[in-house]
Amino acid sequence: MRWFALHVRVLERDTDLALLLLQEDGSTGVETRAEGLVAWFRRREGAERARAALRARFPRARTRLGSAADR
Repeated sequence: MRWFALHVRVLERDTDLALLLLQEDGSTGVETRAEGLVAWFRRREGAERARAALRARFPRARTRLGSAADR
């Protein structure tokens, strides 16, 4: 099974709200890193839905969707 990672960069003042939105959109966990947030999803559709919601709320947000094998 694969995990889907949504990497998100928003303005620092928007980080807490972005974190809450990711959790509400079904992320199984969110990491806070120096380069931004990484939200993990079991399904690609969930990650894409969260990505669309973030872009609607934060038009200048940078996002990247990746995946990793289950270990």
